[in-house]
Amino acid sequence: MNWTQIVADLATLATIINFASGIEICHRIYKQQSTSDCTPMPFMMGMLCSFLWFQYAILKPDMVVVTLNVIGFTLQTTFLFWFYLYTKPKGQLNVHIGALLLLIVSFHTWLFYGVADTDSAMRTAGYLAIVASIAFFASPLTLLARVLQTRSSQYLPLPLILSSFTVGVLWTLYGLLKQDTFITIPNVLASLITACQLILICIFPRKPLCDTQRLV
Repeated sequence: MNWTQIVADLATLATIINFASGIEICHRIYKQQSTSDCTPMPFMMGMLCSFLWFQYAILKPDMVVVTLNVIGFTLQTTFLFWFYLYTKPKGQLNVHIGALLLLIVSFHTWLFYGVADTDSAMRTAGYLAIVASIAFFASPLTLLARVLQTRSSQYLPLPLILSSFTVGVLWTLYGLLKQDTFITIPNVLASLITACQLILICIFPRKPLCDTQRLV
């Protein structure tokens, strides 16, 4: 029995389900016909992370990670395009998207034309992917202060956190089985971050807050 392939298949499926959480945000935007209470940062960071992991996997090579991040990049790009359609005015968003595209083109050019050899390029892509992933996974930590202040876990999306925890654990196992430190490190951190959030949900009730308690 090929445990590496089994874990890879489970991790891929769990990650695609996790990626699809953006559908709920897009549906909310459609219902409101506005992006006023949303931010494009999760989609933009998702695009950057998927791109960097794709570059790493191409250089390694690892077709499991390549395939997954092609899917991830496509989904995140679609979500960002949907966000763009409902954003008014678009000036600031245009600047952010332009900066993201410039960053992606710069990283690609540097990795494939500016680094001396394939092994060095692979390690560089791996380090960049780790940094981007940690920034992406750590972004929900700002919500933990709200939970501790209000003593309510109402702000924490349980399904998404549980899904992210599962994804982190599965990719940690995959990284260990493949003896790939670049995959293991960020997913260990992701598992720990989401585990902390799950612990807070267990400690603090998910009760709705009265108007005087809500944070603006």
